[in-house]
Amino acid sequence: MAGKVCLVTGAARGLGLEFCRAFVGSGCTSLAVLDLLQSEAQGAAEELKAYGKEVNADAEVNAVGIECDVSSEESVKKAFESTIEAFGRVDAVVASAGIVHNYSALEYPVDKMKRLYDINVHGSFFTAREAAKHMIPQGSGAIVFVASMSANIVNVPQLQMPYNASKAAVKHMAETLAVEWGKTGVRVNILSPGYMQTKLLREVLAIDTKLKETWEAMTPMGRLGNPEDLAGAIVFLAPMASPALQKFVIFAPDKAEGAADRASVRDQHVNELTKYLDNGTLKYGGMLLDPASPATEKKMIGTMIIVETESLEAARKIVEEDIYFKAGVIGTMVIVETESLEAARKIVEEDIYFKAGVWDPERLVILPFMPAPPFASKI
Repeated sequence: MAGKVCLVTGAARGLGLEFCRAFVGSGCTSLAVLDLLQSEAQGAAEELKAYGKEVNADAEVNAVGIECDVSSEESVKKAFESTIEAFGRVDAVVASAGIVHNYSALEYPVDKMKRLYDINVHGSFFTAREAAKHMIPQGSGAIVFVASMSANIVNVPQLQMPYNASKAAVKHMAETLAVEWGKTGVRVNILSPGYMQTKLLREVLAIDTKLKETWEAMTPMGRLGNPEDLAGAIVFLAPMASPALQKFVIFAPDKAEGAADRASVRDQHVNELTKYLDNGTLKYGGMLLDPASPATEKKMIGTMIIVETESLEAARKIVEEDIYFKAGVIGTMVIVETESLEAARKIVEEDIYFKAGVWDPERLVILPFMPAPPFASKI
């Protein structure tokens, strides 16, 4: 996340704060921390600055607390204006703000129901729309909606119909916007957590131990999730390649028998990918990594290491120091960022390994790569 400007709503506590910590832990040093009260937003920002020093003593995290009521479109607009004023751009936005109440449907107060929809549904939309207004002109960006397993299931024993309905709305909103904005360079994804033991939930379950036992009994792993369990998912969904560069995968296993068959599979993948690139469906493409794919059966695809670093040399160094590479399990795998497929191929053909015959030209694959598809992913 180094070099990226991240913005998180509902960031003063709970999952929102955990998402911020995940970003800081992954190298983000420019962070907008949005929450309802300025004092709480700034308090969380100061906490994140201190956490940044724990992670990397040399890092200087610029976390800015910004007051924002996501149910108000004007408040969201002002929050984004403050973010742009502080950092000049925004690269990753997480719509995390949300509330829940527990009433039966017959007794649910109408004012509370409207407030819940204003925050959970309208607030998510206002956040995403303002993000897109800034991301589309810059040609890149990532928006993550925080939905819930409640978008797909009915929670028991607690009664929370409006919450469940609101998260189902957020889920389909994200899927729809992912299609609408997919060709602009803006990725939209969904994170749908289960029961996560935030500080507030721990306090509730400490009193109601029977509820905790009920939830655990209904969970396949027999335990509730910890907020930090989501760190990898949120960091994976948030990054976006630079709009000025394309990222290419160079997959070059060592020479082996059956090169002609593998070349045939390679050509099949290239042809399929080119079809999508040519018609504009994808801005970037990617190699299919499916254990059941013909490519895997023909040993076309082995262990793949994806690295994002400042240079081709640094990427190669990371790959060649990997334990699997040293053990001969994988061939050479390098990521390059360049302006075109032709430029990427030129880099490969001038490489010392290629010239030395370590790489088999018949098995060489150079494909545009994108870490996540430009349509909604569900994790």
